[in-house]
Amino acid sequence: MAIKPQIAFESKVEFTPMPATSSLAEIAERCRSTQTGFLYYSWIELNNRPSFWYLLDPESAVPGLVPLIRVREHPAVLARLAPGFGAPPAWLADDRLRARSQQRVIAAMPEAWAWRARLSVAIADFEQQRFRDALDHATDVLHERPGEAMAWRIKANASLRLGDLATAQAAFERALELEPEAVQTRVMLGWTLLGLGQESGAAAAWKPAIGAVSDRSTLERMIVVFSHAGDDAAAAQARAALARLDTR
Repeated sequence: MAIKPQIAFESKVEFTPMPATSSLAEIAERCRSTQTGFLYYSWIELNNRPSFWYLLDPESAVPGLVPLIRVREHPAVLARLAPGFGAPPAWLADDRLRARSQQRVIAAMPEAWAWRARLSVAIADFEQQRFRDALDHATDVLHERPGEAMAWRIKANASLRLGDLATAQAAFERALELEPEAVQTRVMLGWTLLGLGQESGAAAAWKPAIGAVSDRSTLERMIVVFSHAGDDAAAAQARAALARLDTR
């Protein structure tokens, strides 16, 4: 199992694509159902399946995972699957052990890509609802790469979950400056502005994205916000978008 089939192809064995999930149990179940006995995870997989970053740490054991080959430069591991695979490592629940493991994984990356590994760790922390850790890692990335839109989005969403709406607003706005067509960023900025009591700001943030929004609760709130602003045309667009959802 891997993201890409090259290793399986070169080894002349059947390839099993790694599912898009953050659950190790789901990975294990897919391996069992397909009779897949080996797992390959590298810095490329880290970019695409960041929740499993700890597979790249040679000092931290994972139940049911028996490393066969490890590559230090451009880190990678080829492992055999054994009974017990699928249970998250107990040490992940220890903040200090997890932080040390994350730093080892980041430090092992080629220098030019260490920031990307840290960004992947930030994404994984956010997925696991470790919002403070996600915020810290995203902030570290931005110190090095202030033009990285994904890091701004993580900072914004983590700040929002931590109740810091002012920081979330500023981070969403910066992310939109870098990626003006990012619909979900625009949606979240609008909700953040509503949380700050800035309804007119939410209307301005949402208006360019009306036709691209497919979230019912957002469209329903858009109608209210645009109506309050006296923007009947925008409210009508939101109603039309909501009606299209009802016909699907």
